Amino acid sequence: MSAEQNHHEHNDDSPQLSPDQVEKIIASLDALEYFEITLHHRDAGTFRTVDMWSISMVEALSTATIEFERNGWHITAVARDCNDCDVVVVDSEQEYFDNEFDSIVRNENGQS
Repeated sequence: MSAEQNHHEHNDDSPQLSPDQVEKIIASLDALEYFEITLHHRDAGTFRTVDMWSISMVEALSTATIEFERNGWHITAVARDCNDCDVVVVDSEQEYFDNEFDSIVRNENGQS
């Protein structure tokens, strides 16, 4: 058996996505929103911006906290970038985000 035939047989055994699975993947990608995360390094006195995709502001903050807050970097802002999008910002989501952000920042700074 040639290497090409063996490769072909292996592909035939590989799992295939069903149309339902493909639709779910597409729907999850459609749910993503673009965010800009601003980080500040207190000791160096510098800022940097990180772009990311997430399902909500709160999820973006949570992920960014895990991924980027280290080695002196701290999150100072999370902003939805909607220059070219049709996302409707729900006031209750913004209020919830602001409360969560304040809570996280207070807890990290040791305030009660």
